[in-house]
Amino acid sequence: MILPTTLNATALDLRHPDAWGYSALWKSKAQRMANAYVSMGCTPTWTCAPYQTEYLPKFGQQIAWAESNAIVYANSVISARGSSTGSGILLAAIRLGNAPAAMILKRRDAILALGALMSRELYGKTMPLVVVSESEFAGLHKAKGARGTETGQVEWEFRETH
Repeated sequence: MILPTTLNATALDLRHPDAWGYSALWKSKAQRMANAYVSMGCTPTWTCAPYQTEYLPKFGQQIAWAESNAIVYANSVISARGSSTGSGILLAAIRLGNAPAAMILKRRDAILALGALMSRELYGKTMPLVVVSESEFAGLHKAKGARGTETGQVEWEFRETH
């Protein structure tokens, strides 16, 4: 892993593997999966509360945590910016053809950008992320449509008002 990566709780109780009555095959597969993550460089914290480890993000830092309680903590307590696997969800939606044609944002979003960039690299599918000013964003409800120009500008088509 290039970035510090911690692991959520695994599907297997590593301290008491026999406590739940799973088959030896199931336990073996769960352990192999846990070992694979560790071999890739993930830190085996085995917690859904990564903010209780030594990997506490700094104020305002971009993060990507998969546990919803961790995102609430990060966004509210330490003002980090994160989402619950937003890049992965966007990547899957683009790959499956379920994503919007484009996204219009008020500010840059590294999490969404990662999903869009990975889709282009992995699948050759693109989805533009367009950043507009506060005033343009506020007026979007009046727009009938928009299109991107060759120079990267956005041209808006507005509904007729009567």
